[in-house]
Amino acid sequence: RLGRRLKVYEEPRVILDADTTPGAVMDPERILKLVKKSDEARVEIDIRPETVEIFLGSTHVSLRSMKAEEYPALPFRGELRPLAEFEFETDKLLTAISDIFPCISDDVTRPYLNGLALQLDEGWPIVLGTDGHRLALRKLPFVRHEISEESAFLIPKTGIAEAMFLIKTATSARITVEFFLANDHKLAVFTAKSEAVKQELWIRLQDDKFPPWKAIWPKTNGVHIQFDAEELMEVAREAQTFCSRKRTVHMVPNGTSVEFEVDDPDTGRYSRQVDAEITGNPPAIGLNVDYIQDALKSIGGSTVTVHMGGSLDATLWSSNEQGCEVVVMPVRA
Repeated sequence: RLGRRLKVYEEPRVILDADTTPGAVMDPERILKLVKKSDEARVEIDIRPETVEIFLGSTHVSLRSMKAEEYPALPFRGELRPLAEFEFETDKLLTAISDIFPCISDDVTRPYLNGLALQLDEGWPIVLGTDGHRLALRKLPFVRHEISEESAFLIPKTGIAEAMFLIKTATSARITVEFFLANDHKLAVFTAKSEAVKQELWIRLQDDKFPPWKAIWPKTNGVHIQFDAEELMEVAREAQTFCSRKRTVHMVPNGTSVEFEVDDPDTGRYSRQVDAEITGNPPAIGLNVDYIQDALKSIGGSTVTVHMGGSLDATLWSSNEQGCEVVVMPVRA
């Protein structure tokens, strides 16, 4: 809600006339396009009863608006019951969410998969995401946290996408994430506050609960293969070009190396031998080539370790750096 007359300069300064009105609701996309195309140092916005007048150098634009009172109001914090509060360093929060995001399902008909879970695990905040075929988990370094009633929340993917934009554009060093209980639903509030500006994003949470991930988390048994991460990414990209309908690449251990194979009736055959450190007797296994690339992007590090059980058991991907861990389910033949 703006005062009657607003001036925004390149410096973080806002000047309001003393004679203010309740404000107006206007189309931000049109204003943003206008400002981006202009070289002017300032924009002047004049709020009138039914329009918003914008002056940008010699350009004058008149936009229809609606009264601010007609815009849905945010709930008052005093009317909400606090459930939990977390504070994170901005860059670390963005890294964690970005690592998990590719593994979150796009299927809105399965809301328990269509969201990012924020939970406490042994006193440490973790974020998780899954689409039923893979599961990503990352411990999240925190500045502080206060748990009033609950410690497990599911934030919808659309809301997380908006939160990522807020975090990317935030000028503050820290982000606060609060959870509240309203009348019949829960809310998450992301807040970025600096000397110049305060940004808040309110998100209604999923009513569903995240799946019991510990039940499917692989138990390491000492059988694993260690790869150079850069070389493995190169193999996955090469193999991807030969995968059409079936996105499967077969991984066949052989002494001190692993052969990656694609046999696609539409495109042909691909094969490449990769040096690796093999511990135990890992089985040959088929994996989705797209999931391999996503896992490598998420976990980072110069080397990647794939922990394995049987040929139909879930694989656990981790790196030599403390970061994201990804569970990838095998592809049945």
